[in-house]
Amino acid sequence: MDEKVKISLLLAFIVHSVLVASNFQERTFDSYAHMFFADHYRKAWFSLWEPRWYGGFYVSTYPPLAHQTIALLSFLIGLEYSYQLLTLLLLILLPLAIYNFSKIFVPENAAGYSSMLSVFLPSILTTAYIFGQFTTIFSLVLLLFSMHYFNMFLKHEGRLNYFISLCLLVASICSHNFTSFFFLPIVFATLLLKFILKRNLRAVVHLIILFITALTISTILLWPFICHLLNITSGASQKPIFHASRTNLFVNLNAFVYFFLLMYGPIVILIPMSIALVVKRKELSILPLLISGIILFLLGLGGTTPIPSLLFGHFWELLTYDRFTLWASIIFLPLFGLIFEKNQKNMKIFKGLFLALIIFTAIIFNVSIKAQYLPEKVNLEPVLEFLSKDGNWRWRYLTLEFGAAQLSKLGILTNATTIDGFYVHARYDPVLMNSGIETIDGARHWNNGTSVLKYILAHAKEYKIKFVFCASPFYYDILSENNFTMLFSQDNTRDGRLGKITIWAYKDEVPQLSEDEIKLDYDKIDLQELIWGLIPLVLLLAIVCSAVQHLRCRFNDSIIRAFSLDQDCFTPLFSVILPRNSSACQYYLSFKIFIVKRFRFLMMKAIYMLLGMRGMWKEALKNEMNKS
Repeated sequence: MDEKVKISLLLAFIVHSVLVASNFQERTFDSYAHMFFADHYRKAWFSLWEPRWYGGFYVSTYPPLAHQTIALLSFLIGLEYSYQLLTLLLLILLPLAIYNFSKIFVPENAAGYSSMLSVFLPSILTTAYIFGQFTTIFSLVLLLFSMHYFNMFLKHEGRLNYFISLCLLVASICSHNFTSFFFLPIVFATLLLKFILKRNLRAVVHLIILFITALTISTILLWPFICHLLNITSGASQKPIFHASRTNLFVNLNAFVYFFLLMYGPIVILIPMSIALVVKRKELSILPLLISGIILFLLGLGGTTPIPSLLFGHFWELLTYDRFTLWASIIFLPLFGLIFEKNQKNMKIFKGLFLALIIFTAIIFNVSIKAQYLPEKVNLEPVLEFLSKDGNWRWRYLTLEFGAAQLSKLGILTNATTIDGFYVHARYDPVLMNSGIETIDGARHWNNGTSVLKYILAHAKEYKIKFVFCASPFYYDILSENNFTMLFSQDNTRDGRLGKITIWAYKDEVPQLSEDEIKLDYDKIDLQELIWGLIPLVLLLAIVCSAVQHLRCRFNDSIIRAFSLDQDCFTPLFSVILPRNSSACQYYLSFKIFIVKRFRFLMMKAIYMLLGMRGMWKEALKNEMNKS
């Protein structure tokens, strides 16, 4: 392994340990939404029905593996610590994944520089510590390692490498939908074009078989999710919700800062340098990287160019484009590393850029700490106490101005249900689907948000909404006009924990939720729920077992080399002291061969038995007897 990779891993461990320890998940958009899904699997592993958001929805609207991994680890260390630890592990492994992926296209030395740049890559830091897109990073790391093992298969044969690559690829698909639909085809096309240009027919055939097999297995595992997608393509989709990444990034200052500046940072200067490098070197192996990188870069500009709308049709308004920026920077990394390989003039640029990336990391962390993109944090403790008293959790509630993170966290901490939530693709209520707003909680920030809120409050009985937890005076008049009265505030209770939160209740009688509306429905498990709950975990275990088996096989080879009877590790002392053809030396050599053979036999047997590799020992013994 290149020394630069070891430095990268050490730096990644130090930097991300500090950032993760700051409880970054509280200051991100999506972290608690991912933990909400994980909490569902904690409570009802084999149930696809989740009643706490949107009046009930199916968790099969999102691939499960990343959330199930959080849930599995949370049984040992808790939900938030599980999320933090897995994020830390992924971000430490990322430089190694980048290094191995880069070696497919560029020399080892260049791949080492790519690995070092990835530690402070702005798009990764922003995605993890501001957007909180855990599943994007989870799926990305698995995909990069999958391609590495496929490359190992091409170089060294071995069905085990191919099997590990297949498992990792399926796991990546089962973790994140956007990565599977958009980045995976780009990676496939990049590798395919590279092998075609190199006229490597064997690699082309194996790559096509790998992807077809992975897609077939994934379709079977994710069939409920596939059905959800078919509903979207048939017209049962959400009304487009405004997202700043779909605007012109060079006109909208806020969009420019979050979706271009914080995503690229100083490395943007390397993009034209990498283009010039590829044109100058005229190497076919790196041309596909450049093409893919430029395509992803243009898509990452969102509404700045007409390319997304031309490419995706009317579906382009359902997508967010920050992920394309992330993938563009990942694809460009091998080319960035190539800029600094064997070029001492560019080393000054590398050192300056590396220092600039470290400074930019501090800037991103400062943006994350201030979290001005989120509403002021509220204390959920009095809200949870209120919902747990007098069976209040048996009615639905709404939150106003809590923010996406606190809305999702409240959903985790209570069994009470709401018709709001923070995963719009799971909504089935026609009013919400056609509203064009992301959350009812942030209604006043959307063009027609207050009108949607008024409609829902006016039909509180039908929705069985009895309580509203409000953190902004803006909504007081709207609540009063729709038959809600304030029960508690900091002023009338002297409860300092409430802060700016006020608790409102519907004046008239509201029917309680039935048992069917609040239960998780895990009494009956059908075949698809069993597959959804078990196969992704079995797949994850298969990956671990395959990796362990791979290491054992490598260790097995090293043992055989170390104790091979064809090698003479011990230099006979008497052959130096006595003449080689003397009878004393010949007697010694014969005795030495017997002793060394016996010693090696016993040592090999002991090692194999200690490792529980009895079958491999018999096979090795058989091979040695054949040699004799």
